[in-house]
Amino acid sequence: MGKYNLGPVSTEVNHSINKNSLFVNEAKANPVEKDMEEQLEIIRCSFIKIQELLNRTVNLGLVKGTRAEVFRGWAKKAKSQAMSAEKLRNTLTEKYAEDVKNYPIQMLDNRIAELERKISSLID
Repeated sequence: MGKYNLGPVSTEVNHSINKNSLFVNEAKANPVEKDMEEQLEIIRCSFIKIQELLNRTVNLGLVKGTRAEVFRGWAKKAKSQAMSAEKLRNTLTEKYAEDVKNYPIQMLDNRIAELERKISSLID
């Protein structure tokens, strides 16, 4: 399992979108977020299964010598990729929940700041 270079990122956010005021509809984003979690879980389980199969192949003696060492290395890499997928899934879940929680607070803060500016302009 070598490293693969997928090239430079080609997805760009439209230049006219202000990233600081970007709004994502929570009702439409929730199913997408849940699907991403499920797909990451499937990937994690697949890597675990690959690790188990590679280790079983070595343990049964189907491969020997340097090939056995290569298979063990691949199994170790598959295990680390499974842990990475799990960490990514957990991070996605936490960050998404945090963003959903913080968005209304940010909107209220912005609204309060706007009202304070209006009050301040009326007083002056």
